[in-house]
Amino acid sequence: MGNKDDILSLLQKGYEYFNTYHNVPKAFEYFILARRSVENAYGKDSKLCCFVNLFDFVWEEYHGDYRAAALKLADVGALLESFGEQDVVDELTAIIFENRKELLDGVAADTFQVLTHIDFDFSPGDVLWQALLCGDDKEELINTTFIDKLGLPHKFHYLIQHMCNNGADVSLEMKSDVIEMIKFMQNIEKKDLDSVSMEEKLTHAKRMYNLIQKNYSLLGSQFGNGMSIFLEKKKETMDNIFLKGMVKFEEEDFAEELLVRMKKKDFQDIDSQLEVKRAECWLEYGRGNRAKAENILEEMKQIIEKVLMQVFSINDEWKKIEFLKGMELILVQTAMICYELYGAKAAYDMIVRTRTLSFDRKGVMSNSFVYKEFMQNVQKLDEREKRGEDVSFERAEFQKYFDRESNGIFSLDSVQICRKLSEKQAVIEFTIMRDISEYDYYFAFVVTAHGVSAVELGECVEIDKLIVGMLKYISEYSVSKHSRCQIRMLPEYYNIHQKVLQPIGEILPQSAKKLFIAGAGKFLEIPFGMLPCFHWYDEFIEDKYCLCYLNSGKELLHERKSRKRCGAVVIGSPDFAGTLPALPSSLRETETIANILHVSPFTGKEAVAECLKKQAGLFHISTHSFKDEELEDNKDPMHQSGLVFAEGERMTAKEIAQLDLSQTDLVVLSVCGIREENGIYSDVGAGIRRAFINAGTRYLILNLWETDDNATEILMKCFYYYYINDNMSVDESLRKAKQYLKTSTVSEIREGMCYDVGMENVFTFLSEREIPYAHPYYWAGFIVIGT
Repeated sequence: MGNKDDILSLLQKGYEYFNTYHNVPKAFEYFILARRSVENAYGKDSKLCCFVNLFDFVWEEYHGDYRAAALKLADVGALLESFGEQDVVDELTAIIFENRKELLDGVAADTFQVLTHIDFDFSPGDVLWQALLCGDDKEELINTTFIDKLGLPHKFHYLIQHMCNNGADVSLEMKSDVIEMIKFMQNIEKKDLDSVSMEEKLTHAKRMYNLIQKNYSLLGSQFGNGMSIFLEKKKETMDNIFLKGMVKFEEEDFAEELLVRMKKKDFQDIDSQLEVKRAECWLEYGRGNRAKAENILEEMKQIIEKVLMQVFSINDEWKKIEFLKGMELILVQTAMICYELYGAKAAYDMIVRTRTLSFDRKGVMSNSFVYKEFMQNVQKLDEREKRGEDVSFERAEFQKYFDRESNGIFSLDSVQICRKLSEKQAVIEFTIMRDISEYDYYFAFVVTAHGVSAVELGECVEIDKLIVGMLKYISEYSVSKHSRCQIRMLPEYYNIHQKVLQPIGEILPQSAKKLFIAGAGKFLEIPFGMLPCFHWYDEFIEDKYCLCYLNSGKELLHERKSRKRCGAVVIGSPDFAGTLPALPSSLRETETIANILHVSPFTGKEAVAECLKKQAGLFHISTHSFKDEELEDNKDPMHQSGLVFAEGERMTAKEIAQLDLSQTDLVVLSVCGIREENGIYSDVGAGIRRAFINAGTRYLILNLWETDDNATEILMKCFYYYYINDNMSVDESLRKAKQYLKTSTVSEIREGMCYDVGMENVFTFLSEREIPYAHPYYWAGFIVIGT
C-alpha cells in the first residue's frame, strides 16, 4: 500500500481505535501500515516517515516507556519546525504545512504530558509555577531544570517555544494566586489528614478546586498554545478527580454541577465516557435513585460488551493480552458498582466474562470468520435500526448463533457453573475491584452448587505485602535449608489467615472437599495449598482439601473426554552440550517414570523439541526452562520464555502454543521453577503455562519455584504410582504424593518404592526418624491446572 491518499485515512483509523475502541494493538497495526505507506510513497529515508510518530507514540506511553514516547514526539517536532514551502509536493504535505503551527502545539502538549510520568526530583508542575513567577527567564528555567535534567537532546527546544510565551506579563493578581496555591498545598502536605474532620477536608477540597479553576484560565493566556492544550487536558482530569471525590463525600450539589459540565463535552474515548457514567451511577445510587443508577449501569455494560467483543478479531496472543489488560481495568472499576447495586452473582457474571477470553483453547476463538460474519450482520441491523425498524428479535437470534458457534465462551450466567458443581465442590475465585476513590480491593467469590457468595478481603496493597513476605520466606529457605523459623510463626502467615482465609471460611460450605482456585493479582503467584486452613491454623489447606487451579470457574464449562490411556511420551535429561548445567537426578526420574508408563524415554541427544509434536495422551518433560529479560528484535513476550532441549535447542512458549495438544490429557513439567508475570488482573502473563493451556492440554502440572532434586524425584514417582496403578484423578494423585513426601521419614523413604541409592548423598547426614521434606518449600510449589 503506497497510495498517499490512504495515509491520513490509516492514521485516522489508528487514532480512532486507540481513543474510541480502547484497542491499542489494533491501533498500532494501522500505524505500522501508515508508516509503510509513507516509506513506499516518499522513500524509506524521507524525513516524513517520522510524522507517524505523532500518532503511534501512544504505544510506548501505554507500556510505560515514557522516554521512548517523548523521543518519538521530539522527532515529529524537529520535522514540523523545519517543514517549509519547499517540502510541499502534494495534498498530504500541503496539509502538514498548513497546519504545522497547530500540530506543533499539540506535539508540545503531548510531550509535556508524557514527561510528567517520568520520575525525578521535582514535578513539571513545580517548574511551571517557577517559570510563571520568574517572568522573562522561564525558557531558560525550563531548559536547565527540566529538559537538561532529564538528559534530553537539544531537539526538544521546540517544546519550550510552544509551551512558553515570553512576551506576556504576569499580573500581580496571578502571582498572588499562584503563591497562595503553593502555600496552600504545602500546608496540606504537612497535615495529618487522618485527624482532619470531614468538614475540613471538604473545605480544603473546594478551596483547592476554586484556585485551580481560576488559575487554569489565567495560565492559558500566560503560556503558549501548547500549554493551553496541556492545561485543558489536565483540567478534565482534575474535574474527574473532584467529581468522584464529591460523590464519595456525598456533596451532591457540587457533584451535580461538575457532572453537568462534564457531560457537555464530546468524549471520543471509551475511558472518558465510562468515567463520567461511573461517577453519575455512583451519584444516583447515593441519592437512592436505584432505578436510574441501574439504567446507567446497563448503558455502561453495553459499551463494554461492544468493545470486549473485538477480542474475537485479534488472532495474535500477545496483542490479545494487551487488549484485555485495558478491558480488565475498565471492568474492575465497573464491577464494584455492579456489586453494590445487584450483589455477588451479578458482579461475578460481569467479571468472569473476560476470563478465559485471553486463553484460546484449540477451536474456540481461532475461527475468527464467525466473529466477522456476526459483526457484518450486526452492522446491517444497526443501519436498519437507525431507519426506525424494530430489529430486537433478529438481534437476539444473531447473538444466540454467535454464542453457539463460539462455544459460549463470551456469554455466561454463573448458574451454568453452579450446575457443574457437586455438593462436595466449590470454586474460590479471587478478583480485584476498584472503588470510586481509585483504591483496589481483593474480593473472593465462593461458587457452590447453591449459588454465588462474595467477601471483601481488603486493600490489594496490604494483602500483596503479606503474599510477598511468604514468598520471600520460601526463597530464603531455598538458599539456606537450616532455617529454624516455622512458617506458622511468620506474621504475614498469621495475618493472611485472619484477613483472607477466615473470611472465606465463613461462606465456604462445610461439605466442600474439592476446591477449584482461580487467582488474581498476587494470588496467582502463591500456591493456595501452603496457606493455613480456614478454621484450623495448625493445618495446611492441602491437608483438608483437594485443589485444582483454573483461570476461572468458567473453565468448568469446557468439557472434554479424558484420554488417559492413549500413550505417553517421556522426555528428560537432555544432553545440553555444555550450554546449560546437567540435571543429575533427571535421568533417574525419567527412566523410572518411563518404566512405570511402559514406554522408552527420550534422553541425551534424543531429548529434542520435536518429541512434543508426537500424538500422546500424556507428556512428562524433565529439563530446564528459560526466561529472557529483554528481546531486541521481537517484543512478543511469548518468545521470551520456554523449554530447553538437547544441544541447547530452545522451544519458545510461542512455539509450544502452536502445538496440537487437544488430544492430550496431561502434561507434567518437572522443570525448574516457572515464574511468569501476571498478564491481567485475572490470568497469568504470556509464558509456558499459557502456552500449554492454549495448545489444548486438559491438565498441566508444574512447579512454581525451583526445588530439591530428590524431593521432585520422590514426588513424581509417587504421583505416577497413584495416577497409573491406583487409577486416581490427576489432582488427587498429586495431593496423595505431596502427603507422602511431607510426612515420610528417611527410614520410610528408604523402605518405599520411591527410593533410589542416589538419594544417599543427602540421607547419610540425617537420622532415620527425620522427616526431610516436611517444609512447604519442597512440595507446595507443585500445582495442577485444569478441570
